[in-house]
Amino acid sequence: MEINFGSVIKQIREERGFTLKEAAGTAISPNNLSKFEKGITTVKVDTYFKILENLKIHDAHDVIMLFMRDQYQDPSLPEAIKTGLTTQTKILELIQILESDTYCTDHAYIQSLGMFRNRENLLKEDWTILNRAKTALFHLNYWLPKDYTLFALLVEYFDFPTETLQQIAKTALALLEETFVDFKQKRELILTLSDIIRTYSRNGHYQLAQNLVDKIDVYRIKELHPLKVVLQEAFFIIKMQECYNLLRQDKKEGIKLASQILAYLDSLNGLFLDQTISQFRDIFYQQVKMLNKTGIDWP
Repeated sequence: MEINFGSVIKQIREERGFTLKEAAGTAISPNNLSKFEKGITTVKVDTYFKILENLKIHDAHDVIMLFMRDQYQDPSLPEAIKTGLTTQTKILELIQILESDTYCTDHAYIQSLGMFRNRENLLKEDWTILNRAKTALFHLNYWLPKDYTLFALLVEYFDFPTETLQQIAKTALALLEETFVDFKQKRELILTLSDIIRTYSRNGHYQLAQNLVDKIDVYRIKELHPLKVVLQEAFFIIKMQECYNLLRQDKKEGIKLASQILAYLDSLNGLFLDQTISQFRDIFYQQVKMLNKTGIDWP
């Protein structure tokens, strides 16, 4: 799929009530802007962003949203994309549309695997894609937040050495503290760290799991940005992993924490009457019931 960047500008300009002259400013002549909008000519990247500034658009998320809207308005855009990549069939359809097996499509495919198959009943082609994605990921010297998300998916299918998990946790924590990382990306990083905590705990490395929980808690306390509330769900999942880690050690503190978490979920459910919260609560309840060997009754 190609994006006609000129038509994106034209639609935004007209919607926001700017003339060609106003949108062009000193970045480009109105005549050349008109040609760009019609797809007759191209402009440099810095010129493009100056035009966006003239249209009073400066937020990167707004820019991406406008590009996505333009694609969604395209009648040739496949339904697989418009309706969301919610099934493996749609993922496969997307791969066929793109006519290539890319890092991006492999990531999307692996994301869909958990909906249909677990590690024990994967198909040969599933393992081909998993191994290809793993190889591509570990060839990268610098990981972006989405790369960490892919790693979190791969943890479900591969047994990584503890040293590898420690190194990835270290770099993810460092990236989490960077001011240029937005809160959606921070959420992805925290959820990846949650999967590393779970893996540590399942493998019996309880202290490593607790140490990582503590480091994330230090970050949570230090983070003073007003948008920190966006990360609340991710921090909550870290608390759940801490609870599971304590219960795997048969520590009574695990049941105490579990009771606090359950009370919080019950209060949320009472406030919002949300089916997703109810399902989340039931999963947590059953997991605690399964792990509880403390001798303390779980209600």
